[in-house]
Amino acid sequence: MPRRISLAAALFAALAACASARPPPAAVAPPPPAGHVLALQALASARAAAAAGDRAAQRRELSRAVEADPGWDLPRLDLAELLLRDGGEATAALALLDAPGMRPGNPRLPRLRAVALEQAGDPAGAIRAYADALALSDDPDLGLRRATLLAEAGRRDEALDELERVRTAHPREPLVHSRLAELYEAAGRRAEAAAELRWLAAAAPRDPTPQLRLARFYRRGGDVDRAALAEEAARALDPPPRVLRPLRRP
Repeated sequence: MPRRISLAAALFAALAACASARPPPAAVAPPPPAGHVLALQALASARAAAAAGDRAAQRRELSRAVEADPGWDLPRLDLAELLLRDGGEATAALALLDAPGMRPGNPRLPRLRAVALEQAGDPAGAIRAYADALALSDDPDLGLRRATLLAEAGRRDEALDELERVRTAHPREPLVHSRLAELYEAAGRRAEAAAELRWLAAAAPRDPTPQLRLARFYRRGGDVDRAALAEEAARALDPPPRVLRPLRRP
């Protein structure tokens, strides 16, 4: 009898140990703040308005989302982008983008700041902001824009460095080659300019326009023979229109 009691006690102790080893029930997450819920609803309404092409409603709902949850950066970014797309409201967009709580690692933030600074007439600030954006997302359009601002500011060597970097990263972007051709020629680097123009012609073998541009480049440099060859190639791609004879009356 004592042995049975000891076995029962041991079994009871084992069951108690297993029960104590069970993980505690998961804590229930607290509901989101009421302001964030309102912001979510307003953001959904803003996107529905955007899909319907109602810019006024989209702006109104985004403003409501920003007011409901000032610490949430997504509606701020969307509203700033809308203001910049419409134009003329760069100051308001910068106020949204420079507010506390904006995540610095979001690539949209420096990109929109660059556009806002450019629209606000601050090219130096825009150049820095485009560099910040490119460090987060290597977009050829951003590189082109930064290079253009550098060239306009008289910083041609930096503009060429930027364009050459973009060309290495995105070798099949025609606009990059086109802008490089312009800046190379302006810098007196004619051989490199010609190479870019020939790349453009080879990239569009059925379009006479790059050949005509190459011909004009050669003529500006006094290379009449190469200019004539490029013009001939352009004419071969763009034959004269056929003249249709009038139909005979029956």
